[in-house]
Amino acid sequence: MVSRCWAVVLGLACLVVASARADDKADDAKRLEGTWVVKSATLDGKDVADMKDGQIVIAGDKLTIKPKAGKDTGFTFQVDPTTKPKTMRLAFVEKVPNAAPGQVIYDLVGDDLTLVIGPPDKPPTEFTDKGQPLVMLKRKK
Repeated sequence: MVSRCWAVVLGLACLVVASARADDKADDAKRLEGTWVVKSATLDGKDVADMKDGQIVIAGDKLTIKPKAGKDTGFTFQVDPTTKPKTMRLAFVEKVPNAAPGQVIYDLVGDDLTLVIGPPDKPPTEFTDKGQPLVMLKRKK
Protein backbone atom coordinates (compact mmCIF):
# COMPACT_ATOMS: atom_id res chain seq x y z
CA MET A 1 0.00 0.00 0.00
CA VAL A 2 2.81 2.42 0.89
CA SER A 3 4.60 1.77 -2.41
CA ARG A 4 1.40 2.58 -4.34
CA CYS A 5 1.10 5.89 -2.50
CA TRP A 6 4.67 6.78 -3.42
CA ALA A 7 4.02 5.83 -7.03
CA VAL A 8 0.98 8.14 -7.11
CA VAL A 9 2.92 10.97 -5.42
CA LEU A 10 5.83 10.53 -7.84
CA GLY A 11 3.45 10.49 -10.82
CA LEU A 12 1.73 13.68 -9.65
CA ALA A 13 5.09 15.36 -9.03
CA CYS A 14 6.16 14.54 -12.61
CA LEU A 15 2.95 16.05 -13.97
CA VAL A 16 3.44 19.22 -11.92
CA VAL A 17 7.05 19.60 -13.13
CA ALA A 18 6.06 19.03 -16.76
CA SER A 19 3.23 21.54 -16.45
CA ALA A 20 5.53 24.10 -14.80
CA ARG A 21 8.08 23.74 -17.61
CA ALA A 22 5.38 24.30 -20.23
CA ASP A 23 4.20 27.37 -18.30
CA ASP A 24 7.80 28.66 -18.03
CA LYS A 25 8.22 28.38 -21.81
CA ALA A 26 4.93 30.16 -22.50
CA ASP A 27 5.72 32.88 -19.95
CA ASP A 28 9.22 33.51 -21.30
CA ALA A 29 7.99 33.55 -24.91
CA LYS A 30 5.30 36.06 -23.91
CA ARG A 31 7.88 38.30 -22.17
CA LEU A 32 9.95 38.33 -25.37
CA GLU A 33 7.10 39.72 -27.47
CA GLY A 34 7.53 43.21 -28.86
CA THR A 35 9.81 45.28 -31.05
CA TRP A 36 13.48 45.28 -30.08
CA VAL A 37 15.95 47.90 -31.32
CA VAL A 38 19.58 46.87 -31.83
CA LYS A 39 21.77 48.84 -29.41
CA SER A 40 24.92 47.02 -30.50
CA ALA A 41 25.98 43.98 -32.47
CA THR A 42 29.57 42.79 -32.38
CA LEU A 43 31.63 39.88 -33.63
CA ASP A 44 35.18 39.48 -32.33
CA GLY A 45 35.11 43.03 -30.98
CA LYS A 46 34.03 44.62 -34.27
CA ASP A 47 30.62 46.07 -35.16
CA VAL A 48 28.33 43.96 -37.33
CA ALA A 49 27.44 46.72 -39.79
CA ASP A 50 24.32 45.16 -41.34
CA MET A 51 22.65 44.92 -37.92
CA LYS A 52 23.28 48.53 -36.89
CA ASP A 53 20.01 50.42 -36.33
CA GLY A 54 18.02 47.26 -37.14
CA GLN A 55 15.13 45.76 -35.24
CA ILE A 56 13.88 42.36 -34.18
CA VAL A 57 10.13 41.89 -33.89
CA ILE A 58 8.75 39.01 -31.82
CA ALA A 59 5.06 38.13 -31.98
CA GLY A 60 3.68 34.78 -30.87
CA ASP A 61 6.08 32.14 -32.16
CA LYS A 62 7.43 34.39 -34.95
CA LEU A 63 10.70 36.33 -34.89
CA THR A 64 11.51 38.75 -37.72
CA ILE A 65 14.90 40.37 -38.22
CA LYS A 66 14.46 43.79 -39.84
CA PRO A 67 17.78 45.28 -40.91
CA LYS A 68 17.93 49.03 -41.55
CA ALA A 69 18.58 48.23 -45.21
CA GLY A 70 17.76 45.00 -46.98
CA LYS A 71 15.20 42.25 -46.78
CA ASP A 72 13.50 41.07 -43.59
CA THR A 73 14.16 37.48 -42.50
CA GLY A 74 11.42 35.56 -40.71
CA PHE A 75 11.73 32.66 -38.29
CA THR A 76 9.57 30.60 -36.03
CA PHE A 77 11.09 29.95 -32.64
CA GLN A 78 10.82 27.97 -29.44
CA VAL A 79 12.43 28.94 -26.16
CA ASP A 80 13.74 26.74 -23.39
CA PRO A 81 14.07 28.88 -20.26
CA THR A 82 14.98 25.83 -18.18
CA THR A 83 18.48 25.58 -19.64
CA LYS A 84 21.42 27.64 -18.41
CA PRO A 85 21.88 29.83 -20.36
CA LYS A 86 18.37 29.99 -21.80
CA THR A 87 18.11 28.79 -25.40
CA MET A 88 16.06 29.65 -28.46
CA ARG A 89 15.63 27.32 -31.44
CA LEU A 90 14.98 29.03 -34.76
CA ALA A 91 13.53 27.73 -38.02
CA PHE A 92 13.26 29.74 -41.25
CA VAL A 93 9.72 30.68 -42.28
CA GLU A 94 10.82 30.60 -45.93
CA LYS A 95 13.64 28.33 -47.02
CA VAL A 96 16.89 30.22 -47.53
CA PRO A 97 19.29 28.55 -49.99
CA ASN A 98 22.63 27.45 -48.51
CA ALA A 99 21.69 28.66 -45.02
CA ALA A 100 20.74 27.12 -41.71
CA PRO A 101 19.53 29.06 -38.70
CA GLY A 102 21.99 29.32 -35.85
CA GLN A 103 21.38 28.26 -32.30
CA VAL A 104 20.76 31.13 -29.89
CA ILE A 105 21.19 31.77 -26.19
CA TYR A 106 19.38 34.71 -24.64
CA ASP A 107 19.14 36.74 -21.47
CA LEU A 108 16.15 38.97 -20.77
CA VAL A 109 16.40 41.55 -17.99
CA GLY A 110 13.58 44.10 -17.93
CA ASP A 111 13.62 45.88 -21.30
CA ASP A 112 17.10 44.62 -22.26
CA LEU A 113 17.58 41.49 -24.35
CA THR A 114 20.94 39.93 -25.12
CA LEU A 115 21.33 37.32 -27.87
CA VAL A 116 24.33 35.24 -28.89
CA ILE A 117 23.95 33.51 -32.23
CA GLY A 118 26.01 30.38 -32.67
CA PRO A 119 26.39 28.11 -35.68
CA PRO A 120 23.67 25.55 -36.46
CA ASP A 121 25.77 22.64 -35.21
CA LYS A 122 27.09 24.14 -31.95
CA PRO A 123 25.04 26.16 -29.48
CA PRO A 124 26.82 29.03 -27.72
CA THR A 125 27.59 28.48 -24.06
CA GLU A 126 28.49 31.99 -22.89
CA PHE A 127 27.66 35.62 -23.59
CA THR A 128 30.69 36.63 -25.62
CA ASP A 129 31.30 37.86 -29.18
CA LYS A 130 34.36 35.62 -29.67
CA GLY A 131 33.59 33.77 -32.89
CA GLN A 132 29.86 34.49 -32.74
CA PRO A 133 27.62 37.57 -32.97
CA LEU A 134 26.60 39.18 -29.67
CA VAL A 135 23.50 41.36 -30.06
CA MET A 136 22.29 43.81 -27.41
CA LEU A 137 18.69 44.98 -27.82
CA LYS A 138 16.37 47.45 -26.09
CA ARG A 139 12.58 47.09 -26.10
CA LYS A 140 10.95 49.81 -28.21
CA LYS A 141 8.33 51.67 -26.21
